[in-house]
Amino acid sequence: MKLKRFVFVLALLLIVGGSSVAFAWWDSLDVTEEEITIGVGEGVTLNVSSSNDFNDVLVPAGVVSQEGQVQSYELTYTVNLDRDIDETLNLSVSALNKAIDGDTELGDNYVNVLITHDSTIQNDDVIVTVIITLDMDENDAADVANVVLKDITFDLEFIATQQE
Repeated sequence: MKLKRFVFVLALLLIVGGSSVAFAWWDSLDVTEEEITIGVGEGVTLNVSSSNDFNDVLVPAGVVSQEGQVQSYELTYTVNLDRDIDETLNLSVSALNKAIDGDTELGDNYVNVLITHDSTIQNDDVIVTVIITLDMDENDAADVANVVLKDITFDLEFIATQQE
């Protein structure tokens, strides 16, 4: 019996001692924490400026214009970046939300917005030309009555993106 007790106590000491040694070994492992910083470049601002001023009334193409009426408006915008960059960017300009007196259906049906510009931008100014016309049958009195002397509105969206 004494031998069994002795073996039991010895086994117990080995288990407890082995656990302590293993814990001490794991506790002494060096853990290296690395802080990784990813630099995010500062944004580049796309500047758009215009000095357009209109007082004439836009009428459909083909209508005999009277004083104070025009068949098209030409808008000019100067687009540039606020800092020099090393790569060329794609430039897109889109007309959105065309409306006549707030009515987008009329705007989509009658307002034509033609946009011309260089397709890229880097460190030089890009001139964007926007020509607005009314596409309608000048002989259709109902169509003309829907748009005459009403406000034409639209949004221009300027986007510069990296080339692929």
